[in-house]
Amino acid sequence: MTIENVVLRGLHRCAINNARPGIAIPSIDLANIADSVGGSHIAEQALKRLVQAGRAVRVRRDLVVLPDAAGLIGVEFLQVLDVVAPNPYLITAGAALQHADLTDQHYFTFSVLVPTDTAELGFRGSSAKFFSVDASNLWGWEGEGSTSTRGRRVGQSHFATPERALVDAINHPRYGMSLTQVSNALLRAVDNDRRFLRKLHAAVVRYGAGSLAHGARAAARRTGFIVEQLFSASAAEPFHALVGENRAPVLLRPGISRKGAVNRKWRLVVNARIDPEPTT
Repeated sequence: MTIENVVLRGLHRCAINNARPGIAIPSIDLANIADSVGGSHIAEQALKRLVQAGRAVRVRRDLVVLPDAAGLIGVEFLQVLDVVAPNPYLITAGAALQHADLTDQHYFTFSVLVPTDTAELGFRGSSAKFFSVDASNLWGWEGEGSTSTRGRRVGQSHFATPERALVDAINHPRYGMSLTQVSNALLRAVDNDRRFLRKLHAAVVRYGAGSLAHGARAAARRTGFIVEQLFSASAAEPFHALVGENRAPVLLRPGISRKGAVNRKWRLVVNARIDPEPTT
């Protein structure tokens, strides 16, 4: 057996033992197999040759994806993301709404909330942009409260619930959703579940917890205004009770032009249009 095959087999064994099958972290895994191949330098050079030959894929300097027994790369983007992202993390906005089948838009870039600064990830045509938030703001995922024996969330639970994903998308344009996409997803969510506006309201209330407290009223104003435009004033009334006493208007769409009519009821500068696509 060649030294490359010995190293490849050893990396697979280490990856499986560390609950990340098919994904090697050289700084950890090579150290565990170095003695069996004659030293760390020999192991590192063998891995370098594996990558050069296309028998392994280097995603980052310290992260390599390994082929399966047939020589194919079967590792998916979400598996790599789970290794790279610090725990806990939350996939929100467009990718979460796509996961919930609330949008026909395909999102190749995932907006991921994390507790520490993390470099952008790219693999197999998809990428993740990481946004650092206080750990107290990482809530609202599928099956919240369920964890594996290793303390990580189980299954696909890193995806935000639709209501959390929508509140994020409304308040943070940098997460990559337009108001048209937001509106379409909200209409579909309500069509699927008549109780959804109550869930959305609960998410806005919870947005007031932790370090998001200062932005909770702005979230209520933006979300309530959109609900009123898409549904009715009565549907939006629970949100209006959350707008607070401060009369200084906030932007409907942060980070763009401040020009727009002021909606005094919602204390908003309406600086963007809400144009849901017609349904057929």
